[in-house]
Amino acid sequence: MTSPLLELQLKPLHRPFSILEKWNELLSKYGSIDPLENKQHVTNDEPILSFQKNLFLSRRDEIVIEDIEVLRLLYEEAKVNVIDGRYPTENYERLAAIQAMIEFGPFDKNIHTAEFFKKRLHSFLPLSHIKFSKWKSRIKSCANIEHQIIINYKNISNFDCSPKNLMRSYLSTCWSLPFYGSAYFHGVIEKLKGRCNLKTWIAVNQEGVHLIEKRHSVSTMIRIFLSDFKLYFIEAHFIARLFKFLLENWRFIACQEFTVVYFYSISFSQRE
Repeated sequence: MTSPLLELQLKPLHRPFSILEKWNELLSKYGSIDPLENKQHVTNDEPILSFQKNLFLSRRDEIVIEDIEVLRLLYEEAKVNVIDGRYPTENYERLAAIQAMIEFGPFDKNIHTAEFFKKRLHSFLPLSHIKFSKWKSRIKSCANIEHQIIINYKNISNFDCSPKNLMRSYLSTCWSLPFYGSAYFHGVIEKLKGRCNLKTWIAVNQEGVHLIEKRHSVSTMIRIFLSDFKLYFIEAHFIARLFKFLLENWRFIACQEFTVVYFYSISFSQRE
């Protein structure tokens, strides 16, 4: 169940309607804004129920999937994360070209013009990358983003690719990203007085915790692997509980000047 202010991955025993009834309470406890200062935003926040893959499904298990309908579901979820800017990558234009091939078929110079893609950029790329690419093309006289998509589109069209292979190719690029398959939380890096706070994504998956700057299209600021956490207990069940705790009770404070991430105290009873 997700909204602009909060995202929750429900367990099989959860009842969506019951969660919906308690949504304002959950926003107050786990949301990304102060409910007292943003009452109108909290009141207007409406979650939707979406079908997403289990966070604990490993990349290794995904890679061997052959069922085209399952691959389609994984592809659709990855595509949404790419367009939302949650998967920063240097291969945005290639991913856009693969998506175009899946949706429109082989490249046709009479249809798939620069103007064709210019009107549809927001359906292929995150807003941050669109803005950055437009700035880059003006400053450095680079090919604009539409022509880069077309070049990749032409290259892909030279191969006889089935929808299944295209979706797998799109997913392969996403699988290579360290933050693939993460649960996402809204974060803010507090800067010194006189400077604007920095909005970030906090991505948590089985590999670790990743800090992604929202306004940049290819920026991972901080990455902490779970193996780097200093734990007093290293049993597998303890690490699993720690990971679960981070997902359910995340609180984040960061100080960019010292590149330090602080976590609120985490305590477990050894007998839990």
